[in-house]
Amino acid sequence: MATKEWKAISVKVNEDVRNAIELICRREQITVSRFLANLVAHEVEPILNPNILPENKGIPLIGENKFKYTAESDCFLWQIDLGINGFALLGENIPPIYVENLQKAINDGLLQRTEFLNTNKKGAVIPPKLLKYKVKKHASTRT
Repeated sequence: MATKEWKAISVKVNEDVRNAIELICRREQITVSRFLANLVAHEVEPILNPNILPENKGIPLIGENKFKYTAESDCFLWQIDLGINGFALLGENIPPIYVENLQKAINDGLLQRTEFLNTNKKGAVIPPKLLKYKVKKHASTRT
């Protein structure tokens, strides 16, 4: 088995950042080197493995959803186009009923959003208890 050849990288930070890093490392009981190595590994993971979504990230914020129908199995393939990073596979052999339910849920959510955005609330909201009081006309406005 081939061994990995490790390379050192150094970075300059101000004193506040260094103190914060040391505080985190003491709390997590890890070395500064391990902390920085984990940060670097987390950032370069999408480049090293572009077809795998990072853990606990869910669906990426960017990208275009692609559904491909497979006639032989009467199922769908769901991918996200990540641009230069290729495609991330979200699901395969997805039955049509699932896609129909997903479409309905998305449409319902978009309809709720549209209704919310279209509600036009003008003026101040007055509690019903205050509406029972009448506004008295001033003496100067009486005719």
